Amino acid sequence: MEEKQPISELSRSFDYSQTHDDGIKESFLKFSAKMNELDKQLGRFSNDCLQLGRVAGLLSAIKITREMLGRTREAFFRNAIALHPELFELARQDCTAKSRDPNGQRYFIPPEYFHDRLPPFRILPIALEELAQSFNRLHVRIDQIGGFTHEALSLKSLLLSLGCDLMYRVSYIRVHSDRLNTPSIQHYVHQFTDLLVTDFEKVQAAFEEFTAIGIPAISHEQQRSSQNLASILTAATFFSSVTATTLQMSVGTNPPSGTLHVASMLWFASLVFSVGAALNCLLAMAWKEARSYPWGTLLPLWVIMLINGSQLLFLGASIVMFSAGLVVYAYSSGQALYTPYVTVAVTAATSFGLIVILIWMIYMICVSLVLRQQAGVTKSSRESIYSGVSGASSILSNRISGTLSNILFSFGRRRYTDKDDIEKVEERGITVEGSPTREETSPRRLKAKLRETVKNASTMGTAVSAFISAGHRYGRNIWKVPTAPKNRFHIDTNIPSIPTTQLNLPLQPVMTIELARYGTVHDIAYSEDGRWLAVLAQRRVHTSHGQRYMTR
Repeated sequence: MEEKQPISELSRSFDYSQTHDDGIKESFLKFSAKMNELDKQLGRFSNDCLQLGRVAGLLSAIKITREMLGRTREAFFRNAIALHPELFELARQDCTAKSRDPNGQRYFIPPEYFHDRLPPFRILPIALEELAQSFNRLHVRIDQIGGFTHEALSLKSLLLSLGCDLMYRVSYIRVHSDRLNTPSIQHYVHQFTDLLVTDFEKVQAAFEEFTAIGIPAISHEQQRSSQNLASILTAATFFSSVTATTLQMSVGTNPPSGTLHVASMLWFASLVFSVGAALNCLLAMAWKEARSYPWGTLLPLWVIMLINGSQLLFLGASIVMFSAGLVVYAYSSGQALYTPYVTVAVTAATSFGLIVILIWMIYMICVSLVLRQQAGVTKSSRESIYSGVSGASSILSNRISGTLSNILFSFGRRRYTDKDDIEKVEERGITVEGSPTREETSPRRLKAKLRETVKNASTMGTAVSAFISAGHRYGRNIWKVPTAPKNRFHIDTNIPSIPTTQLNLPLQPVMTIELARYGTVHDIAYSEDGRWLAVLAQRRVHTSHGQRYMTR
């Protein structure tokens, strides 16, 4: 276990002769400044998110991410002062200075850091891991506010990629956790700052774009949804008053008959449906405008349908019940002979369009919910803890949407399927070079072309498999490479696959690269047979003409 070192013991822990020319100060200042810019951008993003609904979880994730950025800066500062001890005094003077130059160098280290003992080196992988988790949490919370815009997709993709990159670096540091106090490992760890600066620049640019374009778009969509609910609420309230007024005719009719009781029953049901539509509108408006909620947005399917789609369904059922009650009342109230027939004809004409619209709305609700929950673009495996959709509801929704789709598309246009984009093999004419109008009928050439195609596919499949296995071996399988789909027509050509090259690495190191002699390692590469290792290193040397870079 590594213990905290007092500040006075810092000068006895490391050899400074290897670090004075490596640009430790400049690289850390750039890294700290970029982290400060990202922190400010997260603050502006948090302020703009206040105009949205259901953002309590997002605001909490932003706050945690900003705290983790500060802890990560302090962890890399601990590693930097081990390589360049003068940074400690410079940073302390910067935080205690009463007047600062706006264009001067800033370290952004809080004063509390200098009052305690220096933290141990082992906090670096812990801080990086917590930062990766905070970015992943931020990715999930941004997905929960909705708004499927291009800016949101780009931002969530960058956050997910950054979290994976940080976890990869954490895995490397944990392997060498017992040697984090050695100069060679400290130099290599300090090189992470240059890579993180590039990643933070991309994330900051994505946050700026999402704040400028994505947040107003999501806010407009939420306002439009609230206006639609308000319109439905007004219609449901007005229809409830109309139904209650009409109900007085059947209640006050003497003597009552059996058909009048049926009409009263239908009008009572219509009144209940209209009141239910109004209440569900109020419930949906309160849910959409709530600042915080404990369930997340991935609620069970039946809850989402009850909140988002029940208002129009209840209102439509109320209109159907009211129309049916009018027809029954026309027959039972002793009106003129033609009155019931005219009422039935008009009701049938209007109800047909209403029923078709209701079926279409049910179909769209089911399809949109199923596609949104099955979409893999805006969801990752980390979001499965927030999902509450049961298997039975998913199967039921799929069956309902499939049945309604078949019914609707059977009346008119042919249903579009993914197979329409697939070009059939027998419909393509393979022409001979130099004769465009003449079809290729030679079986030998056709077989040769098919063999060449299968051979290319086999070669690419072997290369992809080797890449995936190498990524798993070294622990950096960040991007998931999709496997190639199976061919529609299986052709057995007995073509052997190309064997992959296996690297035979020695168990013990052959030599040690001296940092003072060769400088900073920038890149390494193995030969094809794995017997040789090429190392690209660069260091600065002092000459009579100034400083120059020497590359080996």
